[in-house]
Amino acid sequence: MEFISGYRDPMVEYSELLFSWYQRYLIDCLGQMDRNVTNRQQSRNPELQNADHFYSEDVVRLSDLEKYVSLVDLDALPNGKVGGGAREPDDLCRIQYLLVVAEDAGTVMGIDFLMAGSGDSQRERLMTAVRAYYLLCQCMARPMDGGPARRPMCVAVSEPLERCLLRKLLPFLGVHVHKQPLRDWSTEASFVFSAKRAQNCHVCKKRSFEATLLPCDKCGAVLYCSKTCKKFDWKKCPSDISHEYWCEKMTQFMQSEDALADLPFCFSKEVTSRSFDNEKFLSARGLTRGYWTVESVHHYTSCLQQRKPAWDMDGGRERSEPLLGDTEILLKQTPKEKRKNSLVTWKEYYDWRGLNLDNPVAALLTYPLTIYHIISAMVPQHFPELNILKKQSLRIHIIEAGREYTCIMLFWELAVLMPNVVFELVFVGTDLPAEEDERSFIIHKKESEVVCSDDTLTNGKGVRGIHVKVHVRPYHNLQAAKPDLVIGFNSGFGLNDAWLSTLPRLQALRVPAYFSDCSQYSCDVDGQVVATATGGTVSPPVLNPFRSPLRIAATDNCMPWYNNAFLFYLIYKSAQCNPKKRNGQVPSEPAQAPPPETASDAQARRKKKQNGRNPPRKHK
Repeated sequence: MEFISGYRDPMVEYSELLFSWYQRYLIDCLGQMDRNVTNRQQSRNPELQNADHFYSEDVVRLSDLEKYVSLVDLDALPNGKVGGGAREPDDLCRIQYLLVVAEDAGTVMGIDFLMAGSGDSQRERLMTAVRAYYLLCQCMARPMDGGPARRPMCVAVSEPLERCLLRKLLPFLGVHVHKQPLRDWSTEASFVFSAKRAQNCHVCKKRSFEATLLPCDKCGAVLYCSKTCKKFDWKKCPSDISHEYWCEKMTQFMQSEDALADLPFCFSKEVTSRSFDNEKFLSARGLTRGYWTVESVHHYTSCLQQRKPAWDMDGGRERSEPLLGDTEILLKQTPKEKRKNSLVTWKEYYDWRGLNLDNPVAALLTYPLTIYHIISAMVPQHFPELNILKKQSLRIHIIEAGREYTCIMLFWELAVLMPNVVFELVFVGTDLPAEEDERSFIIHKKESEVVCSDDTLTNGKGVRGIHVKVHVRPYHNLQAAKPDLVIGFNSGFGLNDAWLSTLPRLQALRVPAYFSDCSQYSCDVDGQVVATATGGTVSPPVLNPFRSPLRIAATDNCMPWYNNAFLFYLIYKSAQCNPKKRNGQVPSEPAQAPPPETASDAQARRKKKQNGRNPPRKHK
């Protein structure tokens, strides 16, 4: 079995949902609409209109689609011109007319579009109004959110021609058109587009607007649309990928749902429910800027287009941290009281920092707090001989952390939590921005601000802070000093082939290596990959007290997924046949006595030694 919840970019997930619904819409309404308009769209972009699949199952990042899809910044194309006066790309397909049906609550029910170049005649405009009618009918019969078929009492329309036609046609369906035209996206001032994704069958990928989905009656974790799909998944070959193999394990995984939702925040019940709408939660709190864009589907696209962290240094000039929205916490503020003991829960951290439990900033601070928890609690327990809490400097390699690197300034919290330690964070991976390769800088405090300065400006004199180095390459190709600790966030070993080379490198280094993952299922798969790549294993996963409180939407299963939900560390393979592991670290192999030397061996050794001597000098 393979689940990719929590690893694929949310924009890819949402785009796939839009495409799947639109594809079904074309199939259902193809014979009812004007064939000329439909065929014109197909001729302009047949792959987009009729492709069987939007993307392959092994695609997990938007960057993987770059050879098929180009992200275009519309602000750089005023009046059809690219910034700087260049011509518009010939392969850029423009949408002339976009039809969107949404509920007042913000849930998108369906979409339709017309490509540019179809003309602006009266007949074409009339056909657009006809398409709006069929679109509304499809949204009532097969709403995109996967809910039951339903009929609105009243609809609001923005365009005059569509509004005029719908006022004549919709009364036959028992639907009335609002007296006033739609001035904005909605008649409600608090309207926010939802990014909820309809669930799908784990086997055939049918969406909930195409078939009724039911969970497995034994584990309740995996969704199927029919007995045929369930039977196929139960006996899948090889056996270790079949549901028969995983069903009992998933029953145990589902039992951790309440433990994962046990959080002290005022909003815990909302953000941990299966129906949690991440986009509405963020928008209702004004969290649409700065670092919060990485948590938002609608606002994340701008970050992907820029491919740079929000704190980007322009010409080496110092930049302070970006805004964190209305729930902004100023990391430059020093806590009022000194920390007496290690912090082990979000409640203790919030109390120490003076934060209100209604502040969702834990979703962003999960990364530095997870590192802190590994250093302060896990390494001393599993590797006590390292005395890590007594070290004055720590070099930490963070692997494949492109998402976390966009929030790099938040790692200053490590300096607040452990002020007596000098940190060197080395970010390594292929998902980091290419322009950041070989960059070296320091996060430090300047007066009352937390700033980021290039190493060449500080010269390493009198600047105490967090040193950061960036290497955009696979970890097994890295040439750098040996780290004290290796950390990976939401690793997903089975979803990236690069780990098959990275794990043997870690096996050779034999340094403490800790990883987080989104679910117990993912940790189990990670253990299988480690065994295949190195012959070693991983420790049993433990619940991370500093996990993100925001639940990740799962489309083909009902399992609970959270960023940094569980933590585990690598147990390296020993050179011994039957190693005795102590605290997760394999002892070195004891030296063995050499076998007794025979007479022939002694004679060969003396001859070799004699031949190695310098020959005697000849005198004239």
